[in-house]
Amino acid sequence: DKRNKLEAYRIAVDTAQPLPAELGAHVSNVVRRPRNPDVPVSPNSKEAVARRRFAASQNEHTGVQKLAPYLLFVGAAEMDDRVAPVELIVSKNEINLNRFFLPPAPSKDIKKTWGNLSQPRPDTCIGYIRQSDANKAMPRCSAPFSPEQESILDRHHMYFPFLTAQWKVPGANENLHDAQNQAARDGAVIVNCLWDLYRVAYNRTPSVLEACHFSWLSDLEFAQLWVHWREGAQHYMEHVDDFSLRKEDDVCKARGFLRNIVNSAVTERLDSIKKAL
Repeated sequence: DKRNKLEAYRIAVDTAQPLPAELGAHVSNVVRRPRNPDVPVSPNSKEAVARRRFAASQNEHTGVQKLAPYLLFVGAAEMDDRVAPVELIVSKNEINLNRFFLPPAPSKDIKKTWGNLSQPRPDTCIGYIRQSDANKAMPRCSAPFSPEQESILDRHHMYFPFLTAQWKVPGANENLHDAQNQAARDGAVIVNCLWDLYRVAYNRTPSVLEACHFSWLSDLEFAQLWVHWREGAQHYMEHVDDFSLRKEDDVCKARGFLRNIVNSAVTERLDSIKKAL
């Protein structure tokens, strides 16, 4: 979907929209929280920089498979020996998100002019693992939701994604601008899913923090971190920071931000979702 089509569907990308106060405080105080100097730095930043050049010379699928685990995170059930796993989460590639949560066309004329939004499908999607997936791991790993809680959830590939990624490679037909458009579509779907959860649970308009989402975009040369939220019927996607994947300090900084997002997802965010359920 092109940028003007997204705008017609009330998805605004990179328009310098100020973050609402609550979301801005979360980005400043949680996402950007400095690393604890007493905690050893993960070797993954160094590994990512070392592998970047080879990965960038491959096709998209091969390059991403070589590099993504060192930049993002994997769950315990995935048994990826290259990196340390994170409990309660799972990372899956190229899964179709539920089209039901795509923003509707504001009018019949918009739908007639632009057609439907395309299928939301992040290259990498990280969310909470299902009991069925956790039980297939050897040894079994922990899942965040009980069978009773899962019984009222949409049985999809995972629950409530909190980080998605779109990848490109140098020399390909698409670039980071295309990745932004794809991420905006995907992020709007995830925000709408959270929006509906809290609206039904509490019979009120959800806060921007309850229904926000983060995305990672990279062409294996550079990377960008974005935040997504909704105000009324209007969706926004705004830039948080960008990084050079050639510089270990930049990658270390990026992974620090991503680690903070993951840590928040398996603590405060998860507790909030469970209460809503």
